[in-house]
Amino acid sequence: MITFILTLVTALGITPNHSGATNEAKINQNYLYQHWVMSAKEAKKGIVEYCPFQVADQKNIAARVKYSGIVFEKSGQLLKYRWRKSSVNRGPSYDKYKWSWKKSQEKAILNIASKIGKGQNYEVIELSKNKLKIRLIGRR
Repeated sequence: MITFILTLVTALGITPNHSGATNEAKINQNYLYQHWVMSAKEAKKGIVEYCPFQVADQKNIAARVKYSGIVFEKSGQLLKYRWRKSSVNRGPSYDKYKWSWKKSQEKAILNIASKIGKGQNYEVIELSKNKLKIRLIGRR
């Protein structure tokens, strides 16, 4: 019976799939470098979902959320924008942080450094042209 199953698996070209393996089709780091805004309607159970700034109007995201958000730069710098209702100059409209990316066979980890402490680690669940989905997994 085992020989039959192995023969069938080989003939069909089925390969074992580790359920914890990083899904390359769902995580493309090249799409990270843009302005992301939180899509609160799509976030659930500790998973935060972001969409690109350009599609915020299509998703009916409020202006206070649309004009905030995060921008990842290739230099390893992250800009976290805050909403400003008025044009009164009260300092920069963003804070600067450092970020790093680690990818293992099991998952992709995004670390965003903090001004106090060593930052937070997020598991990247999905990263595509129109979606960044992350889950907080711990503070460093």
